[in-house]
Amino acid sequence: MGRGLIDKPRKNLKKNQIRALKNVMNYKNASSFTVNAFQDIKILDVFGIYKQKIIIKNQHTNCYKKKISHQHETRRQVEGLFKVPKSCNKYGDSTAKVIVPKLFNLLPKSLLEISSKSVFKRKVTEWVLASTN
Repeated sequence: MGRGLIDKPRKNLKKNQIRALKNVMNYKNASSFTVNAFQDIKILDVFGIYKQKIIIKNQHTNCYKKKISHQHETRRQVEGLFKVPKSCNKYGDSTAKVIVPKLFNLLPKSLLEISSKSVFKRKVTEWVLASTN
C-alpha cells in the first residue's frame, strides 16, 4: 500500500516511537531491540495506529466503500470486495478514497460482520497487531 507524501512525518514519528520504546524498555544496545517489540508488549506502532483509526472511522460509512459490481460474476465480485480507484501518483495513493477500500479489502469477513463499535475496535486492534510486521 503506497503511503504517499505524508509518509515522511510518519517515518519520523516511528523513529521517535522506537527511540522512546528503547528507553522505556531499558535496552542497552540497539542490537537487543527487535522489530517485534511492539507486538511483544501489544502496542501499535504509528502505521498501525493510522490503519486502526481509518478502519474504525469508516466502519459505518459507505462514502469510499463501493462494492465491485459488473455484469460478469467473478471471484472479486463474489468475495464482496470493494472497488479501489486508480491513482496516478503517491499523493493519490495516500487519499482516503484509495486507502479505505484497500484496508477494508484486507480485513477478514468476520470483522466486517461485527456491529458493536467497542467489539469492532478491539478486534481491529488485534488484527492490526497480528498483521504488523
